[in-house]
Amino acid sequence: MTRHLNEEVTGLLRISAPVAFGQRILTPILSTFLQRYPAVNASLVLSDRRVDMIEERFQLAIRIGNLQDEGYVAVPLPPYEMLLAASPAYLEKYGTPGTPADLAQHNCVSFSQWRGGHLWPLTGPQGAVDVEITPRLIVDSGEAIRQAALSGLGIVIHSNVTLQDDIDAGRLCRVLPDYAPISRPMHLLRLPGRPVSVVLSFIEHFMHELVPPGARQVLQDHR
Repeated sequence: MTRHLNEEVTGLLRISAPVAFGQRILTPILSTFLQRYPAVNASLVLSDRRVDMIEERFQLAIRIGNLQDEGYVAVPLPPYEMLLAASPAYLEKYGTPGTPADLAQHNCVSFSQWRGGHLWPLTGPQGAVDVEITPRLIVDSGEAIRQAALSGLGIVIHSNVTLQDDIDAGRLCRVLPDYAPISRPMHLLRLPGRPVSVVLSFIEHFMHELVPPGARQVLQDHR
């Protein structure tokens, strides 16, 4: 049984999150939460697929992309920022695109769970532009997209969180840096109804660590 009494929080917390966000952002935040509340245990399942929270018994889930009407309570999070990148070997072999339209002539790697995965929306100096690509590879894993880019297969769209270390190390290069892929909405989902104390405490901790102070009112609006 979970209870919240005199700052005591106990229970089991079960969370689903996309792999890259879960590894790089959520796990450190969850770790500090577990250190703060030693009577709480957690199960974190990392997968890029869209889980059924009720069927799979998750109390919380991170969802990247447009929400469907699934009956969950959705707490808005900062948008998931994206960029275009490719390996130096690929760009040396095939050239560097100079305009978004050039992407149509390049090998591209796309994510199967994006709606309209053959249409890459970008925003640049002239505003928004949709680029139609013919993907050489379509995968359902963000890490597979990264590995395809590192292997020199082609140009990818992926999150700053996932690719920035590779760019800083020179393993990947930004492509069309003046044209940013449109950021994707991101939410923390919970089941409807009054959350149990361990869920409420984690949401509070998570938002405090992730969201700038001026935006924390979002949490209060969804409790």
